[in-house]
Amino acid sequence: MSNTSKHHIHYYGCRWYVDSLPIRVFRNYQSDGIPYPNQQGMWGYCSIWDGESWATRGGLVKTDWNSAPFIARFSNFTARACKWNGQISITQCAAPTAANWWTSPVYSKLSSAEQGAMKRVRDNYMIYDYCQDTKRFNGQMPPECSKPQY
Repeated sequence: MSNTSKHHIHYYGCRWYVDSLPIRVFRNYQSDGIPYPNQQGMWGYCSIWDGESWATRGGLVKTDWNSAPFIARFSNFTARACKWNGQISITQCAAPTAANWWTSPVYSKLSSAEQGAMKRVRDNYMIYDYCQDTKRFNGQMPPECSKPQY
């Protein structure tokens, strides 16, 4: 891949799927000067917290406490990523090689079917999007918010 074309492809480094549906994408815009966490090992975890005062359209959606206790669990979880264990260079995980299937151009964007699924998920289930939270960021939105999200 030439240096010229390399700057026009933004690989998705982080995609989250639930039941094979894309629910979140954190797109890599590092070549545009937007920080991206690709030079360090990462962990995945989840938590449950009461965010109704800020993460539910400014408190418009209230938590139904009658549905408690709330439980988060993973089943059949598969991390499809470079499993960096500290013994190889993190740069090796990002190298565009055949072994690193995620660096293939086919993974540089969601397919049209995945884009449609992502739009349906966002339109029907998403309650909070930090890129729409102008109050939280006092109008100074994170730079990735002005870029295509998926």
